[in-house]
Amino acid sequence: DAGQYWLPLFHSSSVGSTNWSGLKDETLDNYIDTVNVTVDKEERKVLFQKIWDRLDELHPFVVLAVPNELYGVREDLVGAEDFYDGRLNYLGNIALKD
Repeated sequence: DAGQYWLPLFHSSSVGSTNWSGLKDETLDNYIDTVNVTVDKEERKVLFQKIWDRLDELHPFVVLAVPNELYGVREDLVGAEDFYDGRLNYLGNIALKD
């Protein structure tokens, strides 16, 4: 369930442990608290969207990533034939043709 991730990452009660950004926001805390006790699927969808929107407003951190992905390959590479699937792929088994 997606609700299990919001409390440790962004709730004020988790500052100093798993809330590495140090974010403290009463509005966000209320959304997280409410979604974690809401059973109705449609209500939860609305609350999750409110959480995303609030996080977008607050920008608690910037995610930096360097994907391990190929966007094009040389014709003489072996092992990269199925890498055009839109997913991140392990590049350790790629080699030049003999």
